[in-house]
Amino acid sequence: MGRSGPGPLHQTTKDSHKTPLWKKLAGDTVAAVVSAALLTPAITIIDRQKLSGQKSLTCALKENIACAVLHPKRFMLGRPFTLVCGLYSATFGVANMSETLGDEVSQISMGTLTFLSVTAVNVPLGIWKDLKFANMYGSGNPNSKTATMPSRPYKAAVSAFLVRDSATIFGSFCLAPWLADAVPDFITASQHMKGTISQMTVPMLAQSIATPAHLVGLDYYSGRRSPWREKASRVKAEFPSAGLIRCVRVVPTFGLGCVLNKEIRAAL
Repeated sequence: MGRSGPGPLHQTTKDSHKTPLWKKLAGDTVAAVVSAALLTPAITIIDRQKLSGQKSLTCALKENIACAVLHPKRFMLGRPFTLVCGLYSATFGVANMSETLGDEVSQISMGTLTFLSVTAVNVPLGIWKDLKFANMYGSGNPNSKTATMPSRPYKAAVSAFLVRDSATIFGSFCLAPWLADAVPDFITASQHMKGTISQMTVPMLAQSIATPAHLVGLDYYSGRRSPWREKASRVKAEFPSAGLIRCVRVVPTFGLGCVLNKEIRAAL
């Protein structure tokens, strides 16, 4: 999202206003699809291993790398790859187009537009993708959240997961560019590098809110009707490990993925 929007990675150039709208939107789409395709292999491996739970991440990584190298066509045309690539192509594409169409509004209004549009697209598509992955890989794992999800989820659990995803999206697409200038000059004086550092770190910091919401949502999905004090104790105990896993998951998606998307978009 390098042509517009708040922050060093969102600089608008004079020439960009001379570009026809359809070319801008085409560039938005190309940048989204290319960046999503580049990060999809890593995300696919992590999600498959998380749901199956039958192999270590190292073993899963080796197997999928071997599959990608020896059978690239089968790997890239496989359903897991297309599901993940489709999800993040849509996510980055909507974010890019929101900034392009909102180019004339203030930074705050543009941030709100981007947040609402990305949330409206990413959350339902993400749930749909998780359900598909659960059907493919989660049948043998009784601890899988999506594999044991009841047909009519509790409203409280849905609300908790919405808070989880909203926190991650807000941190990735709004806070990260806004906080770029807060990176100290002794780390880097380059505005571009400040934006990159902020984009790689702020989504992880957002997991301090997303992780407790995630754990509370899982608690409701499991059917437990424990008091809030017990829920809080469980969240406190599981926060370190769950938070680390979520940080590992968010780095390639909304850290590196957003950086790639912005760089490719700026180059088009």
